[in-house]
Amino acid sequence: MRNKGSSEGRKDNSLFRYIVTGSFGIIISWFFYSLIYQINPLQNYRATSSWFIGYNLAVVQQHYLHMKFTFHGTKNYFKSLLGAYKAYSLGLILSTIINLILIQIYQLDHQLAWLISSGCSFFVNYILLRKMAFE
Repeated sequence: MRNKGSSEGRKDNSLFRYIVTGSFGIIISWFFYSLIYQINPLQNYRATSSWFIGYNLAVVQQHYLHMKFTFHGTKNYFKSLLGAYKAYSLGLILSTIINLILIQIYQLDHQLAWLISSGCSFFVNYILLRKMAFE
């Protein structure tokens, strides 16, 4: 019989906590993205450059939220943050390419492209975060 307070019990529902915490964090990230988009002086690639900047800023925010509420990591904060940046880098590359294609080729609205781009990196980020940032 498993103790629900044990670290094993917490790992069993980490995907659920990841979804809940990530959903809250993505709302905050969307506000930051929207602000960055509004003040971004670039006319060409405005949405994708705003996506790129917002994504990098969101790593710090999401890392803190996941460290506190999802994975309950025991690593040093900055060591764990470095692992998070490594984990999120694949998501950043893939989602930035997807964002660029959706906006430049398919001419989707930048808000819809943001939502799709965010969703595309969701599970990749979860798997990599567990392994690289929150052992």
